[in-house]
Amino acid sequence: MIALRKTIALILAIFLLSAVMAASISVESPIPQGVGWSFTIDLGALDNVDSAKVFVDNELAMELFEFSGTKYVNDSSVSSNVMDYSLSGNKLTISYSAMQEGSVDVSLKTYDGDSVKDTYDETVEFFIPLDKSTKKELEEQIYALELNMNTQSGKITDLQTELSQKDTTIESLKNENASLLNSINAMQTTIGTLESEGKSTDEQLSVLKSDLNSLVTEQELAKKNNPINAMFAFNDETNGLAAGALVVLVILVVVAVVLRNKGDSIYSGFPSMPKFENPFKKESDSAYNNSEEEDLDEQADEVFKGKWAFIDEESK
Repeated sequence: MIALRKTIALILAIFLLSAVMAASISVESPIPQGVGWSFTIDLGALDNVDSAKVFVDNELAMELFEFSGTKYVNDSSVSSNVMDYSLSGNKLTISYSAMQEGSVDVSLKTYDGDSVKDTYDETVEFFIPLDKSTKKELEEQIYALELNMNTQSGKITDLQTELSQKDTTIESLKNENASLLNSINAMQTTIGTLESEGKSTDEQLSVLKSDLNSLVTEQELAKKNNPINAMFAFNDETNGLAAGALVVLVILVVVAVVLRNKGDSIYSGFPSMPKFENPFKKESDSAYNNSEEEDLDEQADEVFKGKWAFIDEESK
């Protein structure tokens, strides 16, 4: 158990030591070409190596070493492209001369004798800066693009509002369509009911037609057998009312004619008035009275004939 703890502690110590010894490079990128630039290196511990070298674009910038825990720069190894440098503890800052457009590698290599032990790299990008006229032109283009973008953003907002309104309209149309469908269904139900009632009405009309045909047949038979009985051959309610009124009229006319022929009148029950001879009476008056009686008889015949004509029209 104790041996396991010692092993874990040793592993942690090695891990911490490697973390302490780890180096790193910090540099800004991209950088305009033709402009001086700088970078910083965290050297870490160098007591386990013989030396450390800094390279820029595969060219030696300077060499360092550590003695009794203190780091030093070998001044004789400093490149002419190094404009300045400073070393403080583990931090080394180097100012370097301008570079051309392209990619540049900055690296730190540690050596054990002549052999490379560790390497740390960082890449820096250099670009061609714009001249003033080009820069101004691009700035104007950018400004125009920003205005256009704002305009398009406003249009997009308007379109979103319009779409929202159309969604509301579509929802309203959906509701109206549903209402129309309900109305159509109700109309279809009503049509079905009317069709059913129409069939019932057709059946009733068929029955009425059959009854009317029976009535006409009865009247025809009555006319053939006895014309007088034909006047009373009404079985239908509607025809019966009209025929009844006509029969009463005919009876009144017949009674009037009969009474006149007999010399009676509706006043026969009263004492008769004395008769006076008309001194101015002529023979033509008697002839006139006889012709008047004949006219009444003819009117009675015409009434009978009219009654039968009425019955014939009804049968048609």
